[in-house]
Amino acid sequence: MGKSLFLFAGIFLGIFLIGFISATTEYEYQKIVDSTYTGPAFYAQTFTVGTVGPNENFTPTIISLDLGGDIGLYNISIRNINGSGYPSGGDLCFDSENITGEGWHNFSLIGCPTLQPSTQYALVAYITQNYGIWYDYEGSDSYLGGITYRDTSGGSDWETLPLDHDFTFDIFGTSVNETENQTSQNLTGAIQWENESILNVNSSVWWNNLNAFNSTQMINYNGILSISEDWLYSLFYTKSQVDNMVNGMINSVNNTANIQLLLNSTGIYNQGGNGSAGNSSWNQSFANTLYAPNTSAGIRVLLTTEGVQKVLNYTGIYNQVGFAGNYTLNTTAGIQNLINSTGIYNQGSGNSFKYYNITSSDITSNSTILVSNVISFPLTSGKRVSIECNLLTDSTNISTGIQFNSTVSGTSSNRQVIEYYSSTTAQAICSGTSSSLQCLANSSSGAITTPTRIYIYTNQSSSGNFILGLKSKTSGSTVNVRAGSWCRSIEF
Repeated sequence: MGKSLFLFAGIFLGIFLIGFISATTEYEYQKIVDSTYTGPAFYAQTFTVGTVGPNENFTPTIISLDLGGDIGLYNISIRNINGSGYPSGGDLCFDSENITGEGWHNFSLIGCPTLQPSTQYALVAYITQNYGIWYDYEGSDSYLGGITYRDTSGGSDWETLPLDHDFTFDIFGTSVNETENQTSQNLTGAIQWENESILNVNSSVWWNNLNAFNSTQMINYNGILSISEDWLYSLFYTKSQVDNMVNGMINSVNNTANIQLLLNSTGIYNQGGNGSAGNSSWNQSFANTLYAPNTSAGIRVLLTTEGVQKVLNYTGIYNQVGFAGNYTLNTTAGIQNLINSTGIYNQGSGNSFKYYNITSSDITSNSTILVSNVISFPLTSGKRVSIECNLLTDSTNISTGIQFNSTVSGTSSNRQVIEYYSSTTAQAICSGTSSSLQCLANSSSGAITTPTRIYIYTNQSSSGNFILGLKSKTSGSTVNVRAGSWCRSIEF
């Protein structure tokens, strides 16, 4: 009995659950170390699927890199390559992590596409800090599936590094065929121990035991096992049963008394006799000034223009005299006025914000080298993007400047402007047309929080990212971007 129960449980669980389980496989890698490269710069290592790992379709999930040097932000992505072998186009998938020590560090990739066998791609790393390190190996070509590149101008102008250099990397992922194969293997294992009993229909002990514990579900007819139709029918309601249930519910609700009970129970409307101000949405005085709701006439009047107008006036959502002027609710102009007044919708044309990111906690830095990530979001290829930020900033020491690093990537043209206060009263501006803009205030407002505004316009030739970083002018002196600061973008 126990084995048979396990058999059927294994089959059904195998069908519905095992398909979602997958294992992670190591694909391409180079782990030998004897040299380093430092930031800030973009670096790339190209790799070919099948060079040292399985040559099959797979989806990358984790990239591990051997990193060191200064603590700071590393941005990791996978890109396609162009005909010359350089990284090309936008990020296929992306992750950004603050590295806190020497050694191998994992980056989790979400939404990566399937990589193809015998196809070359580029692993791109943007090291934001001056002394961030990516370890590599030089002296021989330790990885034959690709070569290394560097770019110090924003990730689009690559130079080839010596051919005997290869960065350290380790790519893990899941095979697209793995789920199907694993389901088949687990189902086979679930029935393998019962092979002889199932295949040998003359094994009366096994069949008799089967019928003994589930005689209402399975039928053994002359050694042929089948499912009982009566048992299958018992799992579902018949059409007549469903119709009776639906009609019963409709009939039980579709009368004046039950509608009144429904409205009372929700608190939306309370009958005059039981309602009181403060514990119901519509109190007794309002109910009396409208119409008696527990009559057919009262319900009909409630659904008229006059009834709806009284409801809206009472709740304060809409007041005909207060803001509608000459309009009434049951006209196009009246409805338009109601919607415009709430701010939910405005009749004018325009694009909605693509991203609206707000800091949920204070962002701080006391380093002149390491960059603290404030806000970042992706930029879409082929779009013109307008970015606006409003940041509340201050510093511990009134003479300590606040330095912002504003970076956009994937752009063919852009303009950046940062407005800030160099004192409690003096406003200053720094601007530029490069993809990276660094703004350093000579002095700040100290303990008095002042706004810093950033305006960016960019024309995206490929997918990229907007990254806003924070540093201090004076080492060891803390500068802050306060919680509630925000950046938003519009794409068109």
